[in-house]
Amino acid sequence: MPGMQGLESALYLENDQKINERISLYYGIRNSFYHQLGPGDRFTYDEVSNKPIKAEFFSGKSDVMSSYSNLEPRFSMTYLLSDQNSFKLSYNRNAQYLRLMSLGAEIEWYDIWMPTTKNISLC
Repeated sequence: MPGMQGLESALYLENDQKINERISLYYGIRNSFYHQLGPGDRFTYDEVSNKPIKAEFFSGKSDVMSSYSNLEPRFSMTYLLSDQNSFKLSYNRNAQYLRLMSLGAEIEWYDIWMPTTKNISLC
């Protein structure tokens, strides 16, 4: 299998806000970017026959074969019940640009991590 290359980057903004003595909020947004880089081939397949119907060839190491962008919001709230106890609530959304290609139900030594491509979906 030929080597596959990718480039991942992100921008992140956050705010930490104290509402009162008991409640504090933390929220932010991350925009992640992923680019699959060449050299390599990209195939488009027929959905019925699963045969290739289009092939594109990228020869340069910095050729962008495909690009993805995802907004990843974050939010958390802390409510102080006392000096030693608190209630916390949080939510976040993440994008993963690597996919574990496994032949079985369990993780094995021969499993392969593959980067996201046009034909390997985003997790």
